[in-house]
Amino acid sequence: MTRYKPVPGPGSAVGRLTLIAVAVLLIGGGVAVGRWSAPQTHSGSAGPAAPVGIAYSNGVPTGFPATVRGAGDAAAWFETLLADVGSEPSDRARALIAALVAPDAGNGLVDALMPSTGRVGNTNISQTVVARVWAAGSSDPTTLTDGVRVDVETYGVGLFGPRTDGAIAGPDAGLAGGWVVHPMTLEFTPHGWALFQVHTPAPAPPPDVRGATRDGSPRDTQVLARVLGPDSWIPEMP
Repeated sequence: MTRYKPVPGPGSAVGRLTLIAVAVLLIGGGVAVGRWSAPQTHSGSAGPAAPVGIAYSNGVPTGFPATVRGAGDAAAWFETLLADVGSEPSDRARALIAALVAPDAGNGLVDALMPSTGRVGNTNISQTVVARVWAAGSSDPTTLTDGVRVDVETYGVGLFGPRTDGAIAGPDAGLAGGWVVHPMTLEFTPHGWALFQVHTPAPAPPPDVRGATRDGSPRDTQVLARVLGPDSWIPEMP
């Protein structure tokens, strides 16, 4: 969903994520659910208003319940945070990413999630909104223990492009981005939920706001079977 580079965890093939405009529908105002931008991390421990029980520690959200649903909500927050690290200095970006990654995942995942050098320190737009989250057994309130891993899928949209002075000019001046279903695995650690695997997302159909009129975007709705199913929900975001 964002332009960071995801990679599966240990023993899996490396996946690279690049949202390309031709792959999925560009959206200028397609979603009114969730958060358009990642949580701001520039002020250290400060952050946007958070739901009860969620707090920021050095810019990283913590306090998600030790449940399946807690893992899904953590995934949504982490994904929006990863969209924003490209505006940070590289050492700050690496520290933030490392705080999101489970120790068992190793340094390879941290390296792969680092933004490209072309994005570090720039003022371009890099935003993500997660509209829905899926995890099997999301209604189960059982408290999970350290080492438990939960597979999660998110459905949302990423936006990236140049920041302008308010005047749009030229064919490449607008935002690019698109809708995806993004699989990942989270592990519960002594410090809470953390990323264990981050897979390459699959392009997904955007919300169809024009009825029978099709716009050329991917229409394989099967990819949405889980994220629109009974074990999915709208994540609780700031």
